[in-house]
Amino acid sequence: MKGEGTGYDPDEFTTVSGARVHVLNPNPEAIRLGDIAHGLSRVCRFGGQVGIHMSVAQHCVLVSDIVKDHGGSLEEQMLGLMHDATEAYVGDVISPLKKQLDAFHGIEAKWATAIGQTLGFGDKLANLPMIVHDADTEAFYTEWRDCFPDRAPVVGARPSPNRHVYPMAADQAREAWLRRYDELRAALDSQAATE
Repeated sequence: MKGEGTGYDPDEFTTVSGARVHVLNPNPEAIRLGDIAHGLSRVCRFGGQVGIHMSVAQHCVLVSDIVKDHGGSLEEQMLGLMHDATEAYVGDVISPLKKQLDAFHGIEAKWATAIGQTLGFGDKLANLPMIVHDADTEAFYTEWRDCFPDRAPVVGARPSPNRHVYPMAADQAREAWLRRYDELRAALDSQAATE
């Protein structure tokens, strides 16, 4: 059996920072912001079936920006940035497959809760506000428009008129995601200090 005799639980894996995490029982103490940024920047949208490298990190920045465009609060913008943070640990399962994997939703919810506990969001990542869901949908349509220009648009699609998707290397996406996180964290901390 894989991992047997190595001291590893077969349901564990090691992150880029060296943290050992259990995929079915995430420990908030093992979650690292850098691991999230690294993982999201290397997971490709659309199951990798896209002509440019469109990472989940780049997608999350886009969602956060769209939330901002629609007047979302700083917290909602941060939740937009973090809405797919679980995918740094469990991957980006394409929607048609995810619908068939009932157990996956429970695992993903555990990760959302653990990440929320670690980063101070409580259970908000497991219970995202509607503005984040709407921005996620708008980001999908924007990505479809810009990543698949030779394909017919999705019926009823409403891509962002203000945002566009451009090729971004994994390291650039990681840095963009971390930059947006730092910007929002500083703004949220400043806001909390004045309340």
